Amino acid sequence: MPSRYEPCGLNQMYSQMYGTVPIVHDTGGLADTVVDLNDETLEHNTATGFSFFADNVHDLNTTIWRALNVYWERKDVWQQLIRNGMRQNWSWEKSAEQYVRFYEKLRTSVREEKKPKKEKKPEKEGKSEKTDTTELDTVVMSPVDTAPTA
Repeated sequence: MPSRYEPCGLNQMYSQMYGTVPIVHDTGGLADTVVDLNDETLEHNTATGFSFFADNVHDLNTTIWRALNVYWERKDVWQQLIRNGMRQNWSWEKSAEQYVRFYEKLRTSVREEKKPKKEKKPEKEGKSEKTDTTELDTVVMSPVDTAPTA
């Protein structure tokens, strides 16, 4: 998929779901959904295909030959790419879970900012007995803050 611009792209996701190893230009949604095979991604078992970075014929051709070489010479790695691709999950359920985790983290962060700051304890003998209190930071209320909690 030698797209110069690809805001999302579905074909690479369909391809992986059915066991086809994609070759893509590293742009937009293609870059988000295809993990290029290299030593690190092979070791971490995260590679799902092949990417090229410059949008020219030379880099596309080089990447095609790199993929063919893996197919011909490294059948075990090729099978690993197929399995990794088929394990990918781009479902709405997964996306929704990621959004929930993000908003829960945001909500916790806002609550932590709202907590009153503790007064400093008086220092030991011979030192000043003065305590330092500070005002609460101003926090803008959002719909997340006003939502009922369980």
